[in-house]
Amino acid sequence: MDFRRIRLNIRKLINFILLLSLCLSIWGCAPKREKARIKIEAVPVEEATFEGLVEESSEPFIQKARAEKVIAPGYLIHLSTLEDEKLNGDFRVAHDGALKLPYGVTLTAENKTLSALQAEVKKAYQTYFKVSPTMQLTIAEKKYSVRIEGLVQKPGEYYLKKESSFDEVIALAGGLQQGKNTETVAQYANIEQLGEAWDVKLAHYYAGNKNRIPDWQGGERIFFQSESHSDQVGIDRRFIHMLGQVKNPGEYTAENGADFYSYLAKAGGPDGDADFSRVEIIRIENGEKLSIVFDVEKGARLPVLRGGDVVMVHAKDADTLLTNVTGVIQSISTILLAAVAL
Repeated sequence: MDFRRIRLNIRKLINFILLLSLCLSIWGCAPKREKARIKIEAVPVEEATFEGLVEESSEPFIQKARAEKVIAPGYLIHLSTLEDEKLNGDFRVAHDGALKLPYGVTLTAENKTLSALQAEVKKAYQTYFKVSPTMQLTIAEKKYSVRIEGLVQKPGEYYLKKESSFDEVIALAGGLQQGKNTETVAQYANIEQLGEAWDVKLAHYYAGNKNRIPDWQGGERIFFQSESHSDQVGIDRRFIHMLGQVKNPGEYTAENGADFYSYLAKAGGPDGDADFSRVEIIRIENGEKLSIVFDVEKGARLPVLRGGDVVMVHAKDADTLLTNVTGVIQSISTILLAAVAL
């Protein structure tokens, strides 16, 4: 047996592994490139339809509503107690349904009865007192949180009465933006409410057709835009695109009322590298690419998905995975060097 030739081959293998380890280390330290944009194939306008985005038609509009006697985003809750004056005051339920209270206490108030929320508040502060605190919750104001965005003068969060008119919505946001061309003037309003989304053509509204304006329930998002979702060429509104760390990435038929978990199940669920702390929705709106990043693990209300959305489930920290691989290769190199030295 030619031991000299064997030693020579082992040294060549070690040199290759060390070179590979060096390349991986340099690649890991290199600046990250900008993520490639996702291209969505164009389809004819007449084929780009989505059941969840209901166009104006002669069919009656069905208003969704919350259950009776439950708390909605925007409600003003009054808390009173004899044990601690700092706890007394009025606290607004946020647009996402959360209620922030003193001493860093945050509870989900949306869709809970006042008595159920009062029990949770009492439980949350139980550890602060030697005896059970006497706490009383009342609803100080019933207004509904609505986010107004897009082609308006003053986008932001506003509080409406249930029966507030659409004219009042526009007035609160400072009116519509004025432009010289149709691309900068709002012609549609997309309304998201309780898991549903639909377009309202403003010309029809101003002509007296107001049957698609709902009673406000809290948590709505109204986006004023220059074109209808179904008019945006280049996006197939029939599908939701599930990409990234899912077992079966691909496009899945958009269904009315289906949420992120529904499409995640259709895609076979997450794989072992999925990072639910940063799930991204890539959406084309008014010809621009929008990125909505949300944290599934926090349990907050998830964004409403629209036909044509690209949902990217990102992987866990790639730098950590690269470090582990490089470490394994370097360990193998050390073992081989020790073997040659013997």
